[in-house]
Amino acid sequence: MDIFNSLLMRNIEARGFYFHPKCQELKLTNICFVDDLFLVAGASERLFRVIKDILLEFGSMAGLKPNMGKSTCYYAGVIDEMIDKLDKIMRIPAGTLPVKSLGIPFATSQITTRDCRSLCDKICSRIDG
Repeated sequence: MDIFNSLLMRNIEARGFYFHPKCQELKLTNICFVDDLFLVAGASERLFRVIKDILLEFGSMAGLKPNMGKSTCYYAGVIDEMIDKLDKIMRIPAGTLPVKSLGIPFATSQITTRDCRSLCDKICSRIDG
């Protein structure tokens, strides 16, 4: 993922990539998990073209490409007309909030037992066979 981060940083400087307003101070562009990548950015056509170019360049360099069938774009505070335009650029469907990973919603506050219930149920059912 160092290559991907380098591509992002180069494009931030050269092509005017700008941060999501809540991520500016930390200069946060992405969060990587084992097999998940979350990109955080403002919602503009120009910016989405930059992101698409970065993903294509990374794919040609590393041989890793996003699975568009399993990919989702999430929007907050973006009008429907803009979402339609951005969906056409990325060719990734729009999802609904809250975003979940492993069945647990991402939260800005402490998660509760109720938030983890579905994951715990899945683990228990696998253990029980």
